[in-house]
Amino acid sequence: MTIDREQLKSQLKQMIAQIAGVPITGLDNEDLHFVKDLGLDSMLLLEMLSQIEQTYNLTIKEDDFYKMTTLKACREMVESYSAKT
Repeated sequence: MTIDREQLKSQLKQMIAQIAGVPITGLDNEDLHFVKDLGLDSMLLLEMLSQIEQTYNLTIKEDDFYKMTTLKACREMVESYSAKT
């Protein structure tokens, strides 16, 4: 399954903004750290993972999940997993 990069970025920004409770414009910088910059805790990170897996019909390995610390890393991970399916 191939996902358009800009569409994916937009969808992830919307999802993360809703979970983090921040305006979507607050996620224009793809390198903001989910925990350090946005204040997401472990429960919110798991909610984000669950939404990503459901939305894109993926199962992300636990080791890879811990690498998803920014919007950019998250987008790249989804692209990588999507290319495998």
